[in-house]
Amino acid sequence: MRKVLGMVVILLTISSARLMAADRYVLAEMVTNTGCPYCPPADNQLDYLAEYFGDRLVVIRYHAWWPSSGDPFYQANTGENTARIQYYNVTYTPHCFFDGIVDGTSNYSAWQMMIQNRMNEPSPLTIDLVVDYNPQSREGSVMATIHNEDDSPYNNVKLRFCITESDIEYTAPNGETEHNYVMRDYFPDVNGITVDIPAGETIVDTAYFTLSPSWEDGNCQVVVFVQNDGTREIYQSAWAWVNPNPALAFSRFRVEDLNGGDGDYLPEPGEEVDLYVALKNTGREDATSANATIYTDDEYFTVTTASASYGAIPIGGSTEPTTPFSIQISSSAPYGYMGWINIDMELPNGVTYTDSFLVLIDSTAGFFDDCESGEQFWQHAGFSDFWHLTELRCVSPTHSWYNGIEESNVYNNNANCALYMPDYILIGRDALLTFNHWYAIQENADFAYLEIDNGHGWEVYGTWTGTSEGWEAETLDLSGYAGSPLKMRFHFTSDGYGVDEGWYIDDISFGVSTSVEENPGAGNDRKPVTASIGGRDLTIAFELDNPALLDLSIYDVSGRPVLKKQLHGKEGTNRLHLGEMITGKGHSGVYFVIIEKGNETLLSRKLILFNH
Repeated sequence: MRKVLGMVVILLTISSARLMAADRYVLAEMVTNTGCPYCPPADNQLDYLAEYFGDRLVVIRYHAWWPSSGDPFYQANTGENTARIQYYNVTYTPHCFFDGIVDGTSNYSAWQMMIQNRMNEPSPLTIDLVVDYNPQSREGSVMATIHNEDDSPYNNVKLRFCITESDIEYTAPNGETEHNYVMRDYFPDVNGITVDIPAGETIVDTAYFTLSPSWEDGNCQVVVFVQNDGTREIYQSAWAWVNPNPALAFSRFRVEDLNGGDGDYLPEPGEEVDLYVALKNTGREDATSANATIYTDDEYFTVTTASASYGAIPIGGSTEPTTPFSIQISSSAPYGYMGWINIDMELPNGVTYTDSFLVLIDSTAGFFDDCESGEQFWQHAGFSDFWHLTELRCVSPTHSWYNGIEESNVYNNNANCALYMPDYILIGRDALLTFNHWYAIQENADFAYLEIDNGHGWEVYGTWTGTSEGWEAETLDLSGYAGSPLKMRFHFTSDGYGVDEGWYIDDISFGVSTSVEENPGAGNDRKPVTASIGGRDLTIAFELDNPALLDLSIYDVSGRPVLKKQLHGKEGTNRLHLGEMITGKGHSGVYFVIIEKGNETLLSRKLILFNH
């Protein structure tokens, strides 16, 4: 690796009158380990603080060789990880220092205040960075311009350059799956270079680096800081992206079947559906436009419109195409089948990205659980996992999910656990995610998260800490996901410094449309069917050409018959109030309804009953 440090140049001399001090950019240096069971909550907290403080918080993570051996991020650079860990005399994980002199220990509930207090102290220095990077050779340079705004010199101080990498996917023994701000390399080395910064003057230094082929250059940062090795104080720090270009990834999609289907916004057998696939700019620069192509080798899907164009996509933003993609779903595709669609995405500069997404074939969307039907819809796992159904608190009627210990009515320290749906659920048109919760958790130390997975990993959609004002209702708009498969989880983390009562969840509605209407599409000879879902009322409407004797069967999710009944269907519109039929037969939840006329199945539906 070529690591040559340029000459230090004094650019400007200013009078010795004291100048206005600069905003301080705080450097957090954390020691962690992929096998450390106590590290995930601390890692989550530091990631949260990096988002909270934005550019003002600079982060480097060092990985230790203990308490668990085999940490791949330590093994990738044993020498420089060891050097910085020993520099601070760290002997346990997690452990964090701020600006070299503020010892955050593992008490991450106090880190936010420590950082804020340090930021309130002006810095005598400013650092401006210019990064020049060649993605073909993977070589680059960093020009650091450092100005001393003090009337005193800073002599014999160390100027250090570091490369970090974020968004690294790796399932660690402690359960963490994404790793950020991982220290990759110091250049020219971990010792840095010795510089003098005269009072009121500016120096410029250029350092050179080469990225390993295994590092994702779009996720790499350059970190530069000035440190006094005698006191370990860091006077100022700065960071910049190595390759600040736009980058594309699949974000989400929604379905429309107004022309080639029954108009219920759900992908079903025999339909041709439009897919409005949104792309996300995960890069470090706005994208002016993009093009994309979809394809698949799935036996039940045929792509009928393969290409689409996109307008501008801002950093971190998502944009739908100007016109949709479309696919034909085979009439032989089974309900409940889920298959992959691939998508190639291209930027104007010719850089391409490939991703994929799941399409779930079903006729009914959504899911509701009032927590009275047992644990059949859910699973739970993690460190200090105490998720269970309880009668301690509830909204209706007698049970809720609770993460805490029933006997002591508190949760555990160092928890990192989740209550989650194991299966994907199809999201309905104009659907919402709603639930009630009650929580008492250590403020800014322990956290409750709502997370959603669209096939590309869990993303946080809500965060809570502290104490709720009794039971609170939460609502999340899912209309942008109509016809998409999603699953959700309630994720809880706690530190090692104090506990409280915990987190209760009740009456969870996920992806259910308040009304669903199906109309026959072109070439579709099915009779119109409508369903109104809400409260105790769940109504099915269907048309008959002539009066007929019908067989009605209702099953719960375990396949147990809930109701079997013969009906006298009349000519024209027939309406069945299934909510009244099911009430008293079983709890709220998912039911399968079949209506038959002789050997002909008129209706086969999966439906959701609210039972408040």
